[in-house]
Amino acid sequence: MRYAFILQHQETWPIAVLCEVLEVSRSGLYAYAHQQAAPGIARDEVALLARVKALHAETGQSYGSRWMAKPLQAQGFAVGRAKARRLMQDAGLAVRRRTRRGPVTTDSQHRYPVAPNLLALQFEVEKPYPVWVGDITYVWTAEGWLYVAVLLDL
Repeated sequence: MRYAFILQHQETWPIAVLCEVLEVSRSGLYAYAHQQAAPGIARDEVALLARVKALHAETGQSYGSRWMAKPLQAQGFAVGRAKARRLMQDAGLAVRRRTRRGPVTTDSQHRYPVAPNLLALQFEVEKPYPVWVGDITYVWTAEGWLYVAVLLDL
């Protein structure tokens, strides 16, 4: 009621004086005035929030605010990245990140004999070439999984 009174009497008294006397903030008054001027905004927010939730589900919870804003804009909503982020936070939505699991390279349950450990932790050798060590691993790249093999002469 204080805000309505201030808006009715703003021609008679300055807004700063009315806000001080009635002990309300000017920012609160302006927020109230904005809400009164455009009552349809709340309905649009609800529709927009419902669309954000639906997009989140459709995309497998993989869209962040940058990607979320693009389809909303294409559907006619006036949404930027910051507003998309706020809507996602208001709805309690979070991005579920995919984890890349590499190919399986080790089978510890095989039935083959285990090679003997000929090196027996003797890593120092007197002459080149009698002892070689190696390993193989894989790395995710833009082309997919690539294998990296290393051979070293101790």
